[in-house]
Formats: sequence, C-alpha cells, structure tokens
Amino acid sequence: MAPVIDTNVLIDVVKGNSSVKRILREHSSESACITVINRYEFLRGIYTSVSRIDRKEMLLEFLDQFKVYGFTTKTAGLCAEIYSRLKENGLLINELDIIILGICAENHESIITCDKDFLEAGEISGVKVHLSLP
Repeated sequence: MAPVIDTNVLIDVVKGNSSVKRILREHSSESACITVINRYEFLRGIYTSVSRIDRKEMLLEFLDQFKVYGFTTKTAGLCAEIYSRLKENGLLINELDIIILGICAENHESIITCDKDFLEAGEISGVKVHLSLP
C-alpha cells in the first residue's frame, strides 16, 4: 500500500518544509501516489501563481513522478456513503476532500495530509490518516 499525498503536503515539499519531509521519509519504502483531485489542485496553483516557465516545468516534472488514482463509478458510490456518514455525525468537510477520501477508500490507501479536517473524517470513512503538521 502506498500513501496518498494530499495537496497541502505536495506544496510543503516544494517549499522545503522539514517536518513534511520527515513524515514522507517514514513512508519512503512505499511508492507515494496522489489522486486526480490532488493533481488538479496542484496544477491549478501552478497555472495561477507561477510565472516563470522554468519553475512551471520543474513543478510539472515533480508532479509527474506520482502515480495518480482516478475517480470511478465505484468512487462515486463510496463518496456518497462517506458524505452520508459525515453528515450523520455533523461533520461536513470540503467536497473535494470527500472525493479524495473516497478515492483512498476505493484503493485501500492511507493519506498523508496537513489538514486536521481529515482526522475525524478519516475515522468515519475508514481511511487511515497520517497528519503532518508544520
């Protein structure tokens, strides 16, 4: 099993955050991956905030090293179930985060994130969350 790397962790890696690098080293025997949602969020940041062509190319190369899990029909069902369980527990989180959890659940993967919202949502959805705080 390879942990899914959340977008905020990808950003912190690029910024050189040492605590994020530490948690990634703890999982270094596993091949890290991302979801199609993480890829979209990271690309959105590149295209809206990076002006230098050489920097864009470097960031695209960084992103291309990760295996990408997609969104499937099964994912849609899992996301709906997760949303329902979160709502029952009074915990509604960002819709894209629910999709990321659904993709992780479908692929039996844990997630490495800096987002504390994933902690309780991970318990409810059955996805193991590795929290990496700066």
